[in-house]
Amino acid sequence: MAWLETDRHGRLRIAFKYYDGRTCREPLGVQASKRTRVDAERLSATIQLELSAGTFDYAKRFPNSERVKALGLKPTEQRSDQTLREFAEAAWLPAKRLEVKRSTFVYYNEIYKPQIEHAEIGKKLPSEIDDGDIIFGNWRSRASERRTKTRSVLDARI
Repeated sequence: MAWLETDRHGRLRIAFKYYDGRTCREPLGVQASKRTRVDAERLSATIQLELSAGTFDYAKRFPNSERVKALGLKPTEQRSDQTLREFAEAAWLPAKRLEVKRSTFVYYNEIYKPQIEHAEIGKKLPSEIDDGDIIFGNWRSRASERRTKTRSVLDARI
């Protein structure tokens, strides 16, 4: 079970029952408003789903928490051998799904598929990608040749 609370200073915090039955409270660092409450409720629902599925990683979700240090948890390490495509699918797209509206996420996904998933740049490690791959390489020049679903030119802004 996960829920939202407001502290005495009007800031939001999320509270949930951890696997061992303890109630955990983590500050979100934002003042309570209509917009922040909507985002926090979305985060609360995500945490509840992760807890129910048994996939909640406290150290990953709240890496700077005092409770993480007290429990002796360590965040799962990022693989250094992930390609740009693997990183986008494992970390970036899921994070964006929670941060933006559904229509915006659909737009991000439409751009991601041809520009990263099916492109040569998606096969490279992030550490191997340099300005030349984006600005002078085929990626940017091909972007001006591509069309969106509405047949308008794909913007190559950086």
